[in-house]
Amino acid sequence: MQLNEIHELKAVMFENLTALTYLDMAANEITTIEPKVFAHSTKLEFIDLRFNSISIIQSNTFFGPSSVNFMDLMYGATQVIQTDGFLGLDLITYQHLGEQQLTQLDPGAFNGLSSLKTLSMHWNFLTKLSGDMFTGLDILTSLTLYQNKISSLEPNTFLPLNSLLTLDLWYNEIQEVSPFAFEGLTSLVNLTLHGNQITNLEPGTFHSLISLKTLTLGGNNIKTIEARTFFNLDSLLYLNLETSQETIETSGLSGMSSLRYLDMNGNHLTGFRPTFFEPSDFPDKLSLDARSVDRFTCEPCLCWLTNKLLLER
Repeated sequence: MQLNEIHELKAVMFENLTALTYLDMAANEITTIEPKVFAHSTKLEFIDLRFNSISIIQSNTFFGPSSVNFMDLMYGATQVIQTDGFLGLDLITYQHLGEQQLTQLDPGAFNGLSSLKTLSMHWNFLTKLSGDMFTGLDILTSLTLYQNKISSLEPNTFLPLNSLLTLDLWYNEIQEVSPFAFEGLTSLVNLTLHGNQITNLEPGTFHSLISLKTLTLGGNNIKTIEARTFFNLDSLLYLNLETSQETIETSGLSGMSSLRYLDMNGNHLTGFRPTFFEPSDFPDKLSLDARSVDRFTCEPCLCWLTNKLLLER
């Protein structure tokens, strides 16, 4: 039924299709789906709704056919997902909601997606996130939110996502990050905040991320990194701070005992404070803009660091 001019899906259209297993309605002109539209199609496994113009996923839209294991909504025009919009789709493991027009996720929007492991919502227009949007996603491991309009990360935003391994937030408009924004993300391994508008990070911002191995903060406007900003990141291997817009005066890069690669290319570093690094904490690979090295001024206790940088050029 793809490539037609169907505008609306109503339950009456499917009430006699009890044996239906595969439904392809891609590239129609669907704008509205009636709640419980597939309630009688109890054997339905595959739903393709790509390239339509569904503006709202209403509560209980897909409630009924618990056998569905794949649904594709890519390249649509969805703006709002209401509470329980996906209730009943407990076998789906991947959901692609990128390149829509999403502006609103109601609390409990993803209730029922108890098997979901990957959720992609990139290239949308979301401005705000909250923890109640992500309830029910107990085993989610990957969340992609790049290229939205998110301006801040509030406390407990990701609290329900304690199985999450990868969080991608690059190229949003984030200016403020609460010190408790990442509470609950004890399994997180990769965090990308590249290309936002962050100017300052509070001490302890990342303290909950005890499993984090990769942290990308490049392309922001970070001017100052205070002591204990990266407190508790004992598992961190890679830290990217490249191409900030101003000189970074930092005393907060010590204490990451596992760090192996630090990228600070494109900055305008002119010196280090005594607490920048202890020799025992120094990473195996330090990537710096070579033009900065000759301008360094360091306290006497950091002469070992300046000499090391000059030798490695």
